[in-house]
Amino acid sequence: MTLLTIEQALARREQGVQHFEPETELMLLMHDMELNQAQAAQLLVIEANAVLNQSTIGRMLRGEAKPSLTALAIYALERIQQDREHPHDLHRDYQGMQEYQRDNETQIETHFIEAQSPEEAINKLASLGIPVEPTRNETDRDCTGEWYRSRPAVDYIVSRQCYAVTIQYSLDV
Repeated sequence: MTLLTIEQALARREQGVQHFEPETELMLLMHDMELNQAQAAQLLVIEANAVLNQSTIGRMLRGEAKPSLTALAIYALERIQQDREHPHDLHRDYQGMQEYQRDNETQIETHFIEAQSPEEAINKLASLGIPVEPTRNETDRDCTGEWYRSRPAVDYIVSRQCYAVTIQYSLDV
């Protein structure tokens, strides 16, 4: 994976590219919000109750942090960027989601939810109507042209006291 510079990412975005790797997405979001690494870390500490520092943001931008932590940073910064006067009507335990498309054949969603265990996190998402059950064996390539869901990967985010449930969708082509 080759990381893009801000100039390269901005040029690609001008050309109509909409989906970037999470590291690039975070970099573009920080650029749009006119934040440096220290300012982004400070906002995330204050607004998202995430215990992060400037070096953690740097690791995220280099692709060296856990994907769920980078997803949390993107999600929190996007929420900060939105108008704070219009809160979302979410289930009290559901803290939202962040999604990105890796390429034309892969889409990844990370949902953030408070729970006591990984199993409870998955069950709560299912009860909210979010599909979490895998739909088939991901290695079975029969060219159906349909999207298939992987088994959820669950990470605990200590600073947010919630689980990050990541689901990958793959297009069978």
